[in-house]
Amino acid sequence: MTTAYVSSFDSRDMKAAWSGTGYFMAEAINRQPGVDLERVGPLNEKYRRLFQAKQAFHKYLGGGRTHIRELEPTTMREWGRQAAIALRGIQPDIFLTPLPQIIGALDQAKVLPEVPRVVWTDATFDNLVGYYDRYSKLSQSTLENGHRLWNNLSERGTHFIFSSDWAARNAQDRYRIPSERVNVVSFGTNFDEIPQPAYISESIAKRPTDRCDLVFLSVDWHRKGGPFALRVAQLLNDSGIPTSLSVVGCKPEFDGTLPDFVRPLGYIPKNTAEGSARLSELLLSSHFLILPSLADCTPMVVAEANSHGLPALARDTGGISSLVSNGANGVLFKPTASAYEYAQYVVELMAQPGTYEQLAHSSRNAQERRLNWDTAGKAVAKILRGVAFRNESA
Repeated sequence: MTTAYVSSFDSRDMKAAWSGTGYFMAEAINRQPGVDLERVGPLNEKYRRLFQAKQAFHKYLGGGRTHIRELEPTTMREWGRQAAIALRGIQPDIFLTPLPQIIGALDQAKVLPEVPRVVWTDATFDNLVGYYDRYSKLSQSTLENGHRLWNNLSERGTHFIFSSDWAARNAQDRYRIPSERVNVVSFGTNFDEIPQPAYISESIAKRPTDRCDLVFLSVDWHRKGGPFALRVAQLLNDSGIPTSLSVVGCKPEFDGTLPDFVRPLGYIPKNTAEGSARLSELLLSSHFLILPSLADCTPMVVAEANSHGLPALARDTGGISSLVSNGANGVLFKPTASAYEYAQYVVELMAQPGTYEQLAHSSRNAQERRLNWDTAGKAVAKILRGVAFRNESA
């Protein structure tokens, strides 16, 4: 089965998109027996400067609105033209992309219209509108372009694979995509290598029982709930449990002097051997990933933490409930839960070292069972074969 993986970014580059997800997604499919993966991309944004000017207009003269260039019909037409050139000599059985606008580009350019299209992504356009800050004050043309794209994809029979039930439900409810054209497959872990189970067990056993080390991984301090995480760490210290909060990927924002228990580690690139080893060691030696996100789709850090035997303390928002299961690989707190409730849970669990160790081990088991790219690749390859077969039989 020849699968054309089409992306605006270079899918051979781990740094290209979504913290490596675009790269690992392609690799997961490429490893499947009987799949011949043809990578198409990167695609150039020919009219970038023109639409940057349009973005500036909406931002400074249009009431502070956000305009999204990638949804411009002109941009999609140009991407379609480039994809058509790159596809010469390739006769794909199916198209796969993580970007719905790429399918819109193929449709606009009438590129092999008989070949079925599949999108594997983490959210619909409607999921994001009013949810993420970037999508909370959109220009009218962006709103129209985004909804038009998704409505067109629905009408033209595109198949969708989402990384959460949250996104899948929205696709069916908002865009009326039939359930038979929707699947849910979680993403995996964006590490080239993860520690072996025996090393995980040793690391869990070495974690101290008289203190708590929390890890906050994000490039967005506020959206991921950084101030809330800091409050949880403060309450734990106040309760008598010495607690540290390691912050990776962003700079903690705090009025006054940053508390001594906060460890700002900056950005650690896991696509380098040194960065990967450093981040891996941090996860192995910590007790919890803390993820009190205000808005999130399916954050990769859950699988990455779980792969190191690290349970997640997460807020139930967006697609996180498809990743975190209570008592299996962490705890899913209600959106209204207070920092005190997070801290109280940690206090009670740390008083039961055996129970904590069980949760740490089951977190790794959850990652091995479902939150990994091998499992995802097999599931998606099966879906692609089914879609291609139905298209041939139609």
